[in-house]
Amino acid sequence: MIGIQSPVRLDENNEPESYISILKYRADFYSQAHPGPLDLLAIIEVADSSLRHDRQVKLLLYACYGVPEYWIIDIATKQIIVHLAPVGKGYSSQQNFGIADEIILLGKAIVVSSLLKF
Repeated sequence: MIGIQSPVRLDENNEPESYISILKYRADFYSQAHPGPLDLLAIIEVADSSLRHDRQVKLLLYACYGVPEYWIIDIATKQIIVHLAPVGKGYSSQQNFGIADEIILLGKAIVVSSLLKF
């Protein structure tokens, strides 16, 4: 399931609005409550003026709550930064992908250039 610019409830004090959230299937389609940390497969943020906040605040939150995959689409540099394997207050893996690269998300190849056509 896909959430577009929808909040994710990490705890009572943290409910960030992600640009795209990729969620586990739930029969009520999240109509009864916002998705929580255990519902999240991946979060994708599109960053222009929010880049610093996405890299510092949101990355820390998503890692602390165990979001398995966190992407930042950096408009200015035309690249996608993929964070994998949350550990503590960060991710154990970070990879940068340029316009000609492909990224695998949930077993599907995605060409970076197809995501950077705004």
